Amino acid sequence: MEKDALWEKGANSGIEFQNKLADLLTREIPKAEELILIQRDLQITMIEMRTEEYYFLREHIPSRIIRNQGWSRWANFECTNEDKEKILKINERYKNLENKKEFLMKKNQGHPMWPLIRDKFAKIGKTPEYQEIEKRVRVTLEDIDIKLNNSHSQFGMSETSKTYFYFDEYGFVYWIAEGEWKHNWLLKPNINFKFIQVVLNDEDNNEEVMIDTEIMNHSPIWFGFRFGQPQLTGSKINPHLSIPFSYSRIGYKPIGVFRSADIKGLRTLKVVCNEHPIIDKSGKTILATITTEDSKSKYQYKVLLIYETE
Repeated sequence: MEKDALWEKGANSGIEFQNKLADLLTREIPKAEELILIQRDLQITMIEMRTEEYYFLREHIPSRIIRNQGWSRWANFECTNEDKEKILKINERYKNLENKKEFLMKKNQGHPMWPLIRDKFAKIGKTPEYQEIEKRVRVTLEDIDIKLNNSHSQFGMSETSKTYFYFDEYGFVYWIAEGEWKHNWLLKPNINFKFIQVVLNDEDNNEEVMIDTEIMNHSPIWFGFRFGQPQLTGSKINPHLSIPFSYSRIGYKPIGVFRSADIKGLRTLKVVCNEHPIIDKSGKTILATITTEDSKSKYQYKVLLIYETE
């Protein structure tokens, strides 16, 4: 089958990122070289498997490949367990990659060097060399996004955008923020989750579930929040719209979840994202805190990732 140049560009960009990140980490944390190379090989293997899935669907179920709604919609195509079983039967390379992935995952999980990497990565992630590596892949994906949209990028990668990338034994976290109001997360697990919820938690520990879904087969998890100023309803300010909406794209199959959050405060003062949200066995991660206010008081909320691993 003829190669898709745009897809190959994106996949190669991801592989280049993993290679350059591994080179940087092995220089900075030589004691952890074995684990760093395991992580590199695991991520590259998963990229290559995704490519095999892409070409299978393009040939057999082309309706799953959406090219005119931007990079995230295009890249997050749905590949079901049934699809993967079919690919395993007809594609020897995919079968070998599956075996390699399972082997690397076993070596990765519980590796004794993880505490050292966690400790060092926080500083490494702020270095100019790392920032340049991360910027290269961002620019490439934004260019692909523009081509898929013909005129503009949905990434929101303006000069004021902020990002972080963090990885841990259980997966990768990638965050993009455009100013204070627009936040997107990509969680790429190295393990299976039984379920994941994204929850808005207030000062009294009341929880409102914004996203509730089952995640299977190490699928990337995309979701986003939009925080904003109070909106007018007729001539009155409606405090329930201080967060006007949230939306999610879960796994490879975008779902139409649009939920408003009932919060106190007439406006959003500040959104602070946790730059190192560790996905571990604790089952709860703070992704962000939100501060709102009205004429009398300030209020704080947390965006929590709640999950259970297999």
